[in-house]
Amino acid sequence: MRPTETTQPMTILQYITPSRLGGAESYFLKLVEDLGARGHRVIVVTKRDTPLREELESLCAAMPEGARPELHFWHTHGKIDPLTLWKLVRLIKARGVQMINTHLTTASWQGTLAGKLTGIPVAAVVHATDRKTFFQWADRLIAVSCGVAEFLGEQGVPSQKIKRLYCGLDLRDTDSAASLPKPDAKARLGLAPDSLTIGIAASLTRRKGHRFLLDALQLLKSRGLDAHVLIAGEGDQENALRAQVAALGLQNRVHFLGFRRDVHSIVAAMDVFTLPSEKEGLSIAIMEAMAMERPVVATQIAGMDEIVRHGENGFLVPHGDAPALADALETLLRNPALRQELGARGKSFVASHFDQQTCMTRVEAFFESLIADSSRPPVRVPETTESPISISPSASPAGSFDLAAKVAFAPDNDDTFEPSLATAPLRLMQIIAPSKVSGAEYLTVDLCRRLAARGHSVELLVKANHALIEVARAAGVSTSSERFSGKLNLLAMRRLRRRMRAFRVDLVATQLSTASLWGSLAARAIGVPCVATVHALNTKTCYLFADRIIVVSHAVKAHLAAQGIAPRKMRVVYNGIDLSRFERPLSDDETRAAKIELGFEADAPLIGVVAHLTRKKGHRWFLEAAAALVEVSPRAQFVFVGDGPERAALEAQVESLGLKPNVRFAGFQKEVVPWIAALDILVLPTIQKEGFGRVLVEAGAMGKPVVSTPIGGISEVVMDGETGLIVPAFDAKALLDAMSGLTKNPERRTAMGLAGRARAVNHFSIERMVSETEKVYRELLAERALARLKRVAPAFLRSFSTRSASASARGAKPARNPR
Repeated sequence: MRPTETTQPMTILQYITPSRLGGAESYFLKLVEDLGARGHRVIVVTKRDTPLREELESLCAAMPEGARPELHFWHTHGKIDPLTLWKLVRLIKARGVQMINTHLTTASWQGTLAGKLTGIPVAAVVHATDRKTFFQWADRLIAVSCGVAEFLGEQGVPSQKIKRLYCGLDLRDTDSAASLPKPDAKARLGLAPDSLTIGIAASLTRRKGHRFLLDALQLLKSRGLDAHVLIAGEGDQENALRAQVAALGLQNRVHFLGFRRDVHSIVAAMDVFTLPSEKEGLSIAIMEAMAMERPVVATQIAGMDEIVRHGENGFLVPHGDAPALADALETLLRNPALRQELGARGKSFVASHFDQQTCMTRVEAFFESLIADSSRPPVRVPETTESPISISPSASPAGSFDLAAKVAFAPDNDDTFEPSLATAPLRLMQIIAPSKVSGAEYLTVDLCRRLAARGHSVELLVKANHALIEVARAAGVSTSSERFSGKLNLLAMRRLRRRMRAFRVDLVATQLSTASLWGSLAARAIGVPCVATVHALNTKTCYLFADRIIVVSHAVKAHLAAQGIAPRKMRVVYNGIDLSRFERPLSDDETRAAKIELGFEADAPLIGVVAHLTRKKGHRWFLEAAAALVEVSPRAQFVFVGDGPERAALEAQVESLGLKPNVRFAGFQKEVVPWIAALDILVLPTIQKEGFGRVLVEAGAMGKPVVSTPIGGISEVVMDGETGLIVPAFDAKALLDAMSGLTKNPERRTAMGLAGRARAVNHFSIERMVSETEKVYRELLAERALARLKRVAPAFLRSFSTRSASASARGAKPARNPR
């Protein structure tokens, strides 16, 4: 299809940085194909090692020569990569690009910077309900659904900057697969023609909700409904999902099919298609299933109700609610006539609302208007084979630096402040930009207080208007505040740099990701060393520019090393606790008294989780184990100490499991010691990103046995079989066995508690943590001093030699102490 009479051919740069093949990538491929078919010049840039490369090359080979896109496959180094940015700028100028269209976070961040440098308008496609961080500076944001548009608006993105454009579906792509008889499609997969099948085609990532589907399948099995689940896709959750299948005993009912290019033939074998996602934009997979007349069960989240109309062409259930998902699936599996009716309506709905050519015409018109409305003159970039950016090898471990920050925040022309390198005391600035007040935040305050007690001048800089400010001041810590507006707030570095100069800081120490990114950049700008502390299994991006990294466990160190951070740059310093708060292990009588004081039964077992109520802490698996434990021990009591976004979902799960008489939500508690004192067992059922597990140390210090998972650094805290028990993540059965065994064996609980106390005293005291942290600071300052001496010494010796020779020529003695 050629451009319309009112549409002139455009030169469009399409930039995407995918890690796998999914809905966004399918959208991208169709967009590239249709723009080329309409006569526009399309230039594609993507990563060299992406699975999308093969798809693009196959698409290009199948297209007519005049419509083929120009393909560029580059090696990129994440969001902070000046080389890729420079190459983008060069390509845009060389090809006369009129508009940049970006997809996914890294491409949108880099593409927007390239647009600012060249004066070319940028439209960033937001494919899911993602944070605005990497998209907000694009000229326009394309939301793939109303739900995505509303989510962006809630974050403060002006409505006039957002354009909702649906991605379309070419029914010709699904009609041929839909003609394959369902019994034949099942037979190809080794299934009986009359077997009942539930299917999902999606990347194996947490947000797609496969784990809820497996829980729902177990419920269906308990109701006597034998169904098979077909899982098409690949991703980082495959091992966890396979472990969950094994734990549930569903090996013969769940079929992992991997990545499939013939996904339509897989959908043809499904009786019901489901997508229990926690976050989506506009699911192409659901549209394709509906186009093939398959009824759909999906979650009631933003964007999903724009495709699935509850009761008309499918069912919507609350996300994370396995029982509700099982109910909807059971309704469809037991009613073939209803499946056929909803499937037919689904195809009709997709055909009338998401026609590919209609949607593409709207996208084309939007691109044309964006180019026409753009009046910014392009920025002239010198045509040279050399990059205009001088990158110091010491700028970062990867040898890269953020171009925008480099240009906007070059060091001042005034004299660079030289910090004092005296051995004691030090002038230290600790920077933190937290989202809540929790373990890392309290630990930072305690660290500052104890460093000040050692004679150092310590200033704690906290995100403005945060509750931690009052906590720190109440602890006697010198505290100030600064505005942080996300990780891409370029003004933050300028403000931080001024504060560092005013405080005449010797060393900057940062906590958490946002503060570490801008704190380390500001420290570099004034020539001051920076030490960043990483508390969890985070990505390296925000810590690249720190001179030294303190990690709270060897697991965190290995995690960062796997991402390319040099091991020599990292130091392991375990988190510490104030043992004076936990004077000794509690006796059984003291534990009973603590239970009574908090309103629990004195002689009934009390098991608790002390953690923020988020998904990664694994509370839902704890509740599944609790429900099974109550069946054999009806008086068992359970308590959640902490608050968070998962509270409502957990309360609903408690209600559905009939655990309301046994479970208490204590909410946020500023002082957790009385609650830990009342417990017989402390459980931390973490499923991801646990760097250390400080509450496990606190429980051990009070003589409480613990049960946890081997995530991150937990295995460095809990000695399995000695101070507690380690069970697999996502495994409610193993969790049940551990809790049940300890509940029945008070002698073993006591022995583990005493061993936990000894380990806390020997390895995890706050005094030890502060001493080792100070040692890291001094080590870095000494290295800096030595490096400066090595730079200065040759010039000093040359000067000394010249002056000595001159003095000898005059017959005078050389100066003994030249200055």
